[in-house]
Amino acid sequence: MMHDNPLISLAAMRHGLTLPKGWGWLAFGGGDPARHHDFARTTTGGFKMKPVHMAEILASLDIPAKISVPAFAVARLIYAEQWDAVQEACEGDVISTALLLARWRQLLDPRVSADGVTDRILRRVIEMREGRGYIAELEARRTKLFAKQCAAAAEDAVTLAPWLVQEAA
Repeated sequence: MMHDNPLISLAAMRHGLTLPKGWGWLAFGGGDPARHHDFARTTTGGFKMKPVHMAEILASLDIPAKISVPAFAVARLIYAEQWDAVQEACEGDVISTALLLARWRQLLDPRVSADGVTDRILRRVIEMREGRGYIAELEARRTKLFAKQCAAAAEDAVTLAPWLVQEAA
């Protein structure tokens, strides 16, 4: 049970699903009575499974990780006193964690889709951090997400209102 539950939670996050009402405890990693959030606990069944790196979890959910530099390079940047690059690396980690939180939140609350929250986060970061090295990748990701949403809406229109397609032709 403590092996499958983290995998179920991650799969639900990846596909934008909400857990059934009685399953909310899964989003907190299982049997911990304290309802604080610890992603490592959540994705390892309360540390009963082997912990994986945050970058691996993010990759499994198609969330960007270590956008500007790999983790091992940050120490070198600090020693070289390249503070702008260090700040950019830290900002990337914060952005990735916020995007992960958006996915996790949807496990418990279906009212706002993870894609909608992701779009808002990306839009705000792009506005606020103009000129950063990771912005081009985030803009491309946002454009791809928007195209996916447009395609889904078009498919829904064909299914739910086929007369719209006929009139447009």
